[in-house]
Amino acid sequence: MRQTPGLYDNAARSLAQVAKLLFKLLLATLCLSFAAGSYAQSAADTRINNPVPRIELSSRPVTDNVEQCLNPTPAIGEDQFRRCEAALSSNNSPATRTQILIAMCRLSVASNDLAAARNYIEEALVIEPDNPSVLNNWGVVLIRQNSFAAATDAFSKGLLGMAQSNQQLNVTAALHHNRSMALRAQGDYQEAAADYQEYVRVLNLAATSTSLQDRPVLNDGLSQ
Repeated sequence: MRQTPGLYDNAARSLAQVAKLLFKLLLATLCLSFAAGSYAQSAADTRINNPVPRIELSSRPVTDNVEQCLNPTPAIGEDQFRRCEAALSSNNSPATRTQILIAMCRLSVASNDLAAARNYIEEALVIEPDNPSVLNNWGVVLIRQNSFAAATDAFSKGLLGMAQSNQQLNVTAALHHNRSMALRAQGDYQEAAADYQEYVRVLNLAATSTSLQDRPVLNDGLSQ
């Protein structure tokens, strides 16, 4: 039987077209793989050259750590204590170290770590034993430890220092408020009431003061 040559020609052409199509698909796959690899490498290079910002205390200026310790922004959150630690380890100014230690004392009191709070404020007392703000926060720690008589002495010494130095009214108000609490805990209600009345008087005076230092909320270590 005689076979038709055109049948083989058509089959050959079909196979050739299929082969070309497969080759194109293979080539396209290789191109896509190469492009994906290049993109991945580019992304990796971008991460290396432009890393995601992170808070690295060692790379921050010392002044920035001090500022975020003493006047933290709301975004700083729990990182404030680490800022204070970094600022303390890098600062040799007695006055600044005192303020940092006061801040660390307050943070420790807020987290109910009274042992740490006492250590920080005692270190501040070594630097500035007559500083009214230090004495106020020292008294707050003593109140939290139920040492009311010692706390009263600390607040009284702080008020004496306030009279001599004429510092901010908010510290004066805090000292009267806290001494009132210490006296009340000891049953000395008359003296406690007198201190509380003085606290209210100074509070009102601070509210009308033209000094920016006196205007903030009176929160210099107030006992809760």
